[in-house]
Amino acid sequence: MNKNRHVIKRIFATTLAANLFVGGCSIFNSENVASAWFFGKKHTVEEIDALYNDNDSILQGIKEDAKNLDDLNEAGLYIKEVSALYGKYSEPKTYENAIELQSKLKSLVDELEVSLSVQEVERRRKAEEAEQEQIRLENEHRRKLEEAAEQHKRDMEAQKLQMDKEERERLEQIENVKASLSEKVFSVKRKALKDIELDENVARITSLYEEIENKIQAIDNLNRVDGVEVLIDELKKEIEVVLDDEEKLRQEKFEKTLNEAKENLLVRAEELENLLLTLDENDESCKKIKARIESSKDLAKTADNLVDINVLQHNFDEFSIEINYLLELKDQQEEERRKLEELENEIESFRDPQKLLEKMTDGKVTLDDVIGGNKNAKAKASALLKAFEKYNKGGKFEPSKGLLLYGPPGTGKTSFVTAFAATNKLEIFIVTPSLVMGDNGERKVLEIIEQARKAAQISGEPVILLIDEIDAIAQKRSGDETNKVLVMLMNEIDKLKASDNVIVFAREALDRAIVRSGRLDQSVEVGYPNAEDKEKIINIYLKHFKVDEDINIKSAVEKMKRFSGADIKRAIDIAINSAMDRQEVETFATLVITNSDLQKGVATVMDEKMTVY
Repeated sequence: MNKNRHVIKRIFATTLAANLFVGGCSIFNSENVASAWFFGKKHTVEEIDALYNDNDSILQGIKEDAKNLDDLNEAGLYIKEVSALYGKYSEPKTYENAIELQSKLKSLVDELEVSLSVQEVERRRKAEEAEQEQIRLENEHRRKLEEAAEQHKRDMEAQKLQMDKEERERLEQIENVKASLSEKVFSVKRKALKDIELDENVARITSLYEEIENKIQAIDNLNRVDGVEVLIDELKKEIEVVLDDEEKLRQEKFEKTLNEAKENLLVRAEELENLLLTLDENDESCKKIKARIESSKDLAKTADNLVDINVLQHNFDEFSIEINYLLELKDQQEEERRKLEELENEIESFRDPQKLLEKMTDGKVTLDDVIGGNKNAKAKASALLKAFEKYNKGGKFEPSKGLLLYGPPGTGKTSFVTAFAATNKLEIFIVTPSLVMGDNGERKVLEIIEQARKAAQISGEPVILLIDEIDAIAQKRSGDETNKVLVMLMNEIDKLKASDNVIVFAREALDRAIVRSGRLDQSVEVGYPNAEDKEKIINIYLKHFKVDEDINIKSAVEKMKRFSGADIKRAIDIAINSAMDRQEVETFATLVITNSDLQKGVATVMDEKMTVY
């Protein structure tokens, strides 16, 4: 047995002995006393065998109890010691040996019990220690679990943070890649659209760009980047194809444009040359322009670029400007010539009575432009025309049949009637002395009057019957034939009714029978014009001519004593002839009438009138 265990046993045995002593028990119990009592006594074999049997039982008990020891070495020592005691005291089998063996065995029993007790104490201590150790281990395990859990939590948080960081980095990397790809494809598109011209190609490339951009924005992992890169490469190739196609089209268009431009230049050259034909070929400016056009035509035929074409177009623009300038000069000259011709024709028309009447009918010349001072005649004639128009519209009062114009010769009586008819767009029928006094005068007068009636009936408008120089017809009814015509004429006038719509105008009347009531019961004097009227008549005749600033019409009027309208016209005609002789011109349009020309005309007519008187 080890030393410690013997120490423990002795302590434990001492403790037990003390307990026994304190409890009033002596180590010498009744059995021991009996044994001591038997020491001096002879014992039988049976008694000795019984003791040995008891010892065997103790021995077996010790062996059994020794097996309960945890320390196998110690258990072996107990069994070995028991066996040694049993071998020592079994032979011979004496009572003393039996008692001695029993004592020894009991000592071993006690010692064994102490060992077992110590073992039990030790077991309890170990159990407590084991329990404490278990508790400690459990606490340690729990602590480690908690620490592991906390560590796991920290690890998970760290892992989550790391994963979040990696995810952010991944997303950031994806966004960076997407931004890079977007910038790349946008740059490709932007560069392409600068060069692409056709709208359909622009739309096509834009559509492909948008498809790629949508795929870029849909990228959620970097594995899809390569696919987008492939699409971008395909886009680049597509752009190259488009640009090649457009380049071919541009080249074809360029060649077509160049050829068309060259053809247009040649056509334009021909047009300019045709314009030159309308100008004077001998003009030096025309010759120079023609030579430059020929040179430019040669250059146009060999031109191989639009820069030269633009230069030639600029040259042709200059040619066009120069030719247009020459044409404008020509047009200006033609316009001046045309205006002079128009002015010439206008002057001639105004001086031609028939053309003047046509102008009055067309409304280009008014009655005031030709009648001068015949204000009273105009007023009475206008009132008579209105009376006929009013009667034809249902008026109750019949108008006078006509109007007699009288006055000095040359005052414009006949001109007034014809001008009045033209201004009012009335058809006029004239009975003249030459017509009446010729063969079949009566028939001719009847035909003219009947024509007037029918014309008025057809048109529904009044017509004028002018009996010109009626005094020459009357001649105080001298001569039978003339009297017949005059009587027939007066009878026909008597037959005219207001409903016939024939207005009779007669010039002069020496026979009072002609102007009796029921025939021509209205008359108006057409006398010499006053100073104001003379000035108007002069202005009428001069208004189409160019007059010098020094002309003095008022001074000329003051000298026109007893001047009729015809006299004034005669004075103006002399002034015109004087100006034409002086300026050596043959056209009215370029003529300039001066005051001396007008004074010469007035003086000439005055001399002629003085000679007559």
